[in-house]
Amino acid sequence: ADDGFDFSRVKFVVFAMGNIQGSPFNLSFDDIGFDQAVVTSSEPGAADLPSAYVLTHAYPNPFNPQTQFELTVRQTQPVRVALYDALGREVALLHDGILPGQTRHTFRIDGQHLSSGLYLYRVVGEAFSETRSVVLLK
Repeated sequence: ADDGFDFSRVKFVVFAMGNIQGSPFNLSFDDIGFDQAVVTSSEPGAADLPSAYVLTHAYPNPFNPQTQFELTVRQTQPVRVALYDALGREVALLHDGILPGQTRHTFRIDGQHLSSGLYLYRVVGEAFSETRSVVLLK
């Protein structure tokens, strides 16, 4: 049945699913077809990035003993990634150097030697900076 939706205007579709065990919803697909579809890469490229960088939320959060997040930068550049406690003290330096562009980089936070509590991970590049929070529960 024609519902009036114009699929020619859809550039891409992304399904991002984490741990959905026990989730209150079901996801199903019926009658999916692709015509003249071309997949060039599953990694984000420079043209795919909506801005100078893409930073994911840490998962899992809260965490014990580890959590991770991903960062993709459009262009190769120096990037600093650090972890701070709730008082603003740097407790871990995850990266301080050149980060290649157009590549997904995974950073892991190991809470084994940290106390329970709120932590902030801060990412600083040439033209961006962002801070996000994680909670360590022991």
